[in-house]
Amino acid sequence: MMLRRDASMIAKTAGGRLLTGMNQCFEAVSIDTRTLCVNSAFFCIKGPNFDAHDFIEEAIEKGASVIVVEHESAGKLPATLGDEIAVVAVDNSAAALQASARAWADDNPAKIIGLTGSSGKTTTKDMLSAMLRTAGPTLATEGNLNNHFGVPLTLWKIRPDHRFAVVEMGMNAPGEIEFLCGLAQPTFGLVTSVGEAHIEGVGSIEGVARAKGELLRSLSADCMAFYPSDIAHKDILCEGVLASQFTVGEHQNDLVRISKTTETDKGVDAQVVIDSVEYTVRMPMRGRHNLDNACLALAVVSHLELDISMALAALSQLAPPAMRGELRYLQNGSEITLDCYNANPQSMRAAISTFSVRHPRGILALGDMLELGLSAPQAHSELGHYVFEHTPEAVLVGIGELSRHLVDGARTAGAPPEQLHWFDSAAAAGDFIVGQCDREQAVLLKGSRGMRLEQIWDRLSQSERA
Repeated sequence: MMLRRDASMIAKTAGGRLLTGMNQCFEAVSIDTRTLCVNSAFFCIKGPNFDAHDFIEEAIEKGASVIVVEHESAGKLPATLGDEIAVVAVDNSAAALQASARAWADDNPAKIIGLTGSSGKTTTKDMLSAMLRTAGPTLATEGNLNNHFGVPLTLWKIRPDHRFAVVEMGMNAPGEIEFLCGLAQPTFGLVTSVGEAHIEGVGSIEGVARAKGELLRSLSADCMAFYPSDIAHKDILCEGVLASQFTVGEHQNDLVRISKTTETDKGVDAQVVIDSVEYTVRMPMRGRHNLDNACLALAVVSHLELDISMALAALSQLAPPAMRGELRYLQNGSEITLDCYNANPQSMRAAISTFSVRHPRGILALGDMLELGLSAPQAHSELGHYVFEHTPEAVLVGIGELSRHLVDGARTAGAPPEQLHWFDSAAAAGDFIVGQCDREQAVLLKGSRGMRLEQIWDRLSQSERA
């Protein structure tokens, strides 16, 4: 008999007790009254700068049917509560959210696929979930819900009819992915890449590999692990892994082997070989790195023995995620690539390489790469060298304090001064790039999320309406 989504289920699985009210059922789970819907269980999470117990009355007004509070904060409950509101008291509301979500996921039949990587997580998640939906109902992580709150909220969205659940896992420090795997307990694990992202929290790229490898080490011997065959620090990533391992790439023994690639106006066409059968991949996203992501998704589809032709058809219709290699156009024909959701040295190089194939004289508007710790100045300088060595005719626009090192690195490598520009913010760079786009031009906007480079697109589109 399956678990019921009710107050007593939370109390039982989280080690709490029903304080007041009847045993109410709920349909959704929330930790934020701004997005809470009617008939939800509201978990009152405490943080260093907030306490959701202060919003209990608002949650009730918005239709919450179950309130989960911590024992020591039960005094913040309204003086009177009707039987239509059930209150569960627990020692720790965050732990209660996680434990109850784990119990709910464990009670449902969906096959859980865990996914992580320094870059490419969201794109691969979207590719894989689109392919899996051709075979049945599939849940996938929404937005950036990939941390110790986001993963349990995702697990709570699993329905009994879901056949698959693709759960994205992020990290800022060692042990975090291991903890998330303890909640999701995936049977398939995918690592898209190992790069310098979040190096501030783990100290080195070897530390990144070790942290990402926590996903693969969480898998038991009857599970399956997937990653690109040319992934960095594979020895560290795979140390202690018991699961069967499968790779994708250009090597003869790769499960999904890429035999030919062609860049197109809309993305990439490729020939891949799976179990000695050749398939044509038409991918509406540019870049070899995105082809690797698609191959990881195909590897999972192959091992699940699903229809590969239907999966490829779904891939061909998939639009790039917002601000992750998204193409937009100005009325004068200028092509603007918005790749400004995240950035690290690895993803920067991939974006620059992809862009320069079609636009060797384009504008590279590159913002700071954040969360690189003490290595940040050197990483930006090295990227500047890379820019000039691979796109010597491009106009480089550095944006942000760290990007001074980027511009200086390109200058040291030999870039002429007239091709180098620097601004302290996206807003400041906007007018310059608008001027550059008074005729047909191609622009790559790439930087960490905190740099808000999409403001430059806003400025470009406003200039057309002026």
